[in-house]
Formats: sequence, structure tokens, C-alpha cells
Amino acid sequence: MPYAAIHGDMPLYYEVRGKGIPILFIHPPAMGHVTFKKQAPLAEHCQVITFDMRGHGSSGTTNEKITIKLLADDILALLDHLSIEKAVLFGYSNGGSIAQEFVLSYPERSQGLILCGGFSEVNSFLLYQEFLLGIATAKLKGLTLLGKILSKAHCAEKDFKKELESSVKKTNPAVLYQMYTKGLSYNCTKRLSQIDVPLLLIYGAMDFYVHHYKNLFLQAVKKTDVVYVSKARHQVPTRHYHECNKIIEGYIKSHFKGVNNTMHSNHSTQPFRTESSGQTPDGHPAFRVYMNETLVAEVRGKDPLNQTIIPMRELNDQQEDQFHQFLVSISSRKGNYNA
Repeated sequence: MPYAAIHGDMPLYYEVRGKGIPILFIHPPAMGHVTFKKQAPLAEHCQVITFDMRGHGSSGTTNEKITIKLLADDILALLDHLSIEKAVLFGYSNGGSIAQEFVLSYPERSQGLILCGGFSEVNSFLLYQEFLLGIATAKLKGLTLLGKILSKAHCAEKDFKKELESSVKKTNPAVLYQMYTKGLSYNCTKRLSQIDVPLLLIYGAMDFYVHHYKNLFLQAVKKTDVVYVSKARHQVPTRHYHECNKIIEGYIKSHFKGVNNTMHSNHSTQPFRTESSGQTPDGHPAFRVYMNETLVAEVRGKDPLNQTIIPMRELNDQQEDQFHQFLVSISSRKGNYNA
């Protein structure tokens, strides 16, 4: 198994797949690299890097005091080990705090930032309670229970559920406790304007208690796009991985050149275009989407939570992928798109 020795001799477990733009995935507390099992197919389009943070999964543990900055430093050491000059950081949930800290601390090593269910501070009641529950669980060393809860919430397949549950049980309770406490107090909102890489925010359309955070990012970060995944709650990378992966592919295509992206050539033979169809009864815009001059869908509404995509023609799997990628590609900067 591949390990990087960081900060002396502490082993950090990692996996690397594919070539191209490096995207390093950062998991939430307790969950480990297994969280991003469903992102493996992205290796056809970019270099997928997953790892277990210190005190998690197959990585070594530590008695060193945990801080968000320390965990960002671990990522820097991993990139150095892999001889990667710059990478896109993908932070899921509280893993997004570490991703933000890395981009803010090491802008010269950052190529892009994707936050899935991300936030720059904890300022909502439900999110605050979620952190308190994590702190209490870590205090009680209730990793068996936590493993069952997280695996049930994130996994549909039996094997995936067992794999994630097993990974959670390996977590060092002391490290987990510190990650939750430091995550609860972490606040980088006042520094967001320093982020100068393309930022993509991915939210489940039903993950209501984190939606308001997008406003903080949109106000501060110039290069920001927001994507909502229909019918999804918080567990987008695991429960809605098809949509999540398509969105990431679209982000790569939009911002980075020289990446192996088969959909670039597909669009030349399956061209899409849009045409305004007026407004909805409540005054929001609507538009039609055509493929090879054939109407395939109508999109109604501006607000992503109320936006409706009405199919007008049945598409095969490849065409449906192209259709969703087209919608991602036409989403305006600082705009919204409902996947």
C-alpha cells in the first residue's frame, strides 16, 4: 500500500488514479478515503488523489495537537511527496474547511477549489448541533455507532456500507474529537476574498441548512459557480455520485486545458443550443434545449430550488451525460444550475 512519510515518520495512506489535472479529495471527520470510492471513474478525465487524514483509516496517528492548518500542512507534504506542483482541492462537508485553509495558506500550490456541502464558518443551528453530536460521540469513543450511522446515511450498496463502516471504526477518537472541535470554531469568512482560483460550490438541493453559505462565497470570491443537485441532501459524493462526477468533469472542462475529456469531441457531433421560451407564470425565465436541432428539454425557473427540467425526448445514457454537461457549461459565472 502507498504511504507518504510526513512530518518525520508518520505514514499517510493515499491512492492515486489516472493522469491529468490533479484533484485531491478531502474527507470529513471519521470517514476516510473510502468516502470517494465512487469518484474513481473520474480517473478517465483527471488524476484522482484520495487519502486518509492522520488518525484515520490506514494512516498513522499522532499525539500532536490537531488544527485545521496542521491538516492543510499534511496535504502540502503529500503533494510534495507526489511531486505535484499544483492541485485542485475537493473538500466534502467539514473537509471543505481544510481545503479552504490549504488554498488560503498555499495559493501558489492551488489550482482550483471545489466545496461539496461547504461552509466557511458554522453559523447555523442545525450545523452547530451536528458538530456537538460529533464531539459527544468522539468523547464517548462511540465509533461503532458512528460507523453504522455514517454508512447508513451515505451508502446504498451493502459492500460499500461495510467498507465505510470498517473505515470509521479505525479512527483515533482523540483525533476525531479535536477535528470536530476545531472544525466547529474554524472561520475563514473574512479571508475568502483572498481566494483567487476557480471556486465551485456543490449543494444538494434538499441540504437546506447549508444553502445560505453560498452568499458568503459569492460576495467574496470572484470566480464562483454554484451547482445544486436535484433531490439530494448532504451525501452528494456517495448517494448522487453520477451527478457529482458529471459536475466535476464540467468544472475541469470549463477551467483547465489539455485534460483528457472525451465529452469535448462529443459536443462537436452532438451540438446543443438554447432558445428562450418566455417566462413561467411567476415571472421566472424559461428556455428550451435543442440537440441537433431537436427539442430535448425545457428548463423553467431561475431559482435552483424551484427550477424544473422537463424532458421532451428520451435520451440514451451518453446523450444524457452530454445534456447535463451542456447545462453545466452554460451556467454563468456566479450563477446557479440545477443538476
